[in-house]
Amino acid sequence: IFERANELQNAEKFLQAIPLYEEALYTRELHLPTDDARIIEVVFAMGENYAKLRDFDRALDYYQLTVDYTIDQSGYTSLQVSDALQHLVKNFMNMGRVLDAHDALTQSIDIRVDVLGDSDVGMIPLYIKNTKSLLLLSKVQDAKYNADRAYAIAFKAYGNKNVDTAHAIMAKAEVFVEMGKYVEAKTLIESATAMRRNLLGAKDPSVAEGLVIMGLMFMQLANYSEGERVLRQAREIYLEVNPNIDENMPVMQIRFLLANIELTMGNIHYALKEHYNLLNARVKFLYLDHYLIGDSYQALAEIYTSLLGQYDVAQALLSK
Repeated sequence: IFERANELQNAEKFLQAIPLYEEALYTRELHLPTDDARIIEVVFAMGENYAKLRDFDRALDYYQLTVDYTIDQSGYTSLQVSDALQHLVKNFMNMGRVLDAHDALTQSIDIRVDVLGDSDVGMIPLYIKNTKSLLLLSKVQDAKYNADRAYAIAFKAYGNKNVDTAHAIMAKAEVFVEMGKYVEAKTLIESATAMRRNLLGAKDPSVAEGLVIMGLMFMQLANYSEGERVLRQAREIYLEVNPNIDENMPVMQIRFLLANIELTMGNIHYALKEHYNLLNARVKFLYLDHYLIGDSYQALAEIYTSLLGQYDVAQALLSK
């Protein structure tokens, strides 16, 4: 029954997989303790299935059970628990719950440091992920520490000809952009992007990520024409991976930035229309309380306040 459910999930027949997973779990629970690996694999698969259905509340329940049962099975300080926590992190981010995601990520990192030490190459992606998490929380100095750790480990292990090193360099660049150190940031972005192109190909999404960071930097420097140019390049790469502009998170971010650029160029009505289109897409695609939906409401409110003088409309948007 479990294998049949997996086949349905792999075929993207997620709703049909649910009753089979439930039956498999019920049958195994009759005969096995909850810390048995065969129970854990079903609970985790159910979390994955609900996540693919974008039912993140139910996915969260099963991911949390996966963590709890794994702790029962192998103790708290085990790599299996650290891995299980990573799925909680991803689900929290899908829900826009940045603080909860950061807490789970911190737990995962602490466990891995206890088991492997803080200089193991397995720590590189976690330090990079934590850099991004801390930047979202405006903890720039902590983010810098994590980016520096990731780069130090990657460079020592691989030198400057490895994907992990490229990703660590890009993490350092993001921190420098946030700190306003644009000369240093530009050098690192160009270096990391060139490495990614050579190692992964010009159309890899990680190349687009570097272009988005470069675009953000140009916007902060008020160089809107260059910002628009590189953001449009990034959008084309992301669209090759997923052409649906209303269900493509990186493209949504780029649309938001491009709308703001249009606003600075005086194209108020175009920017207003695009922000409304983006708000509708985010409401439809994202978790109801996702912070990016709040960003869209705030962007619209600022247009109505500062450019259109419609304060009642702005207040209604801000209340949402």
